[in-house]
Amino acid sequence: MNEQTQNQYKDTIRKRLVLVEQEIERACREAGRKRDDVHIVAVSKFHSAAEVCAAYELGLNHFGENRVQEFLPKQRAVEATECHPAWHLIGTLQRNKVRQVVGKVALIHSVDSLRLLKEIEKRAGNAAIVQPVLLQVNLSEVDNKHGLTVSDCLELLHDVVPELSHVQVRGLMTMAEFGWDDEKLDHFFAAFKDVCERAKVALPEKLQADFNIISAGMSQDFVQAIRHGATHVRIGTAIFGEREY
Repeated sequence: MNEQTQNQYKDTIRKRLVLVEQEIERACREAGRKRDDVHIVAVSKFHSAAEVCAAYELGLNHFGENRVQEFLPKQRAVEATECHPAWHLIGTLQRNKVRQVVGKVALIHSVDSLRLLKEIEKRAGNAAIVQPVLLQVNLSEVDNKHGLTVSDCLELLHDVVPELSHVQVRGLMTMAEFGWDDEKLDHFFAAFKDVCERAKVALPEKLQADFNIISAGMSQDFVQAIRHGATHVRIGTAIFGEREY
């Protein structure tokens, strides 16, 4: 990648990031929150390692990938440079891919079943590490969406999570439906915040302090998510532009 192209990436991302930051700051102000309470996970799916490095050099430290087969070579390419970001797996994770990502990502956002949770526990145990994860909740209860029901999520937190030695459940993740209006989004994210609060108290008290991540909101709805407590917003298009498929 030549320097001119890298600078072009940086200029484009810088302009977009200014607008994103303005929106985040406004949402935090409206909600009475500190800007530091909200972390951007820059969704780099279908974007190049060079674009990731450009964004990293502009101060973004967390990058989200959807697919294991795309993430692994991109991680190698990025970390062959001076860029060493924290990686997040935000897409659906198949159990047969778990061993490839455990220990390589800072956070898995998409644990949507007991079987997947147990597989991560097994693979992390084999590697003698603790893997941080989020439980994905299908709050809209749309059939084609991945995620646990609220009742299944609460049951896992109460009955299973306290017995895990190699998985640390840090919070919950959800996705709103694309195209919802502001009123529906506000209702959805307010309901999710309530679920997160109920989930926290389902855990033993000793695990509650580290259960503090609410991963909600994407390019089209992160403002509403921040208003209702999101700590991590997953933003791709608003930072990188449209993806090249």
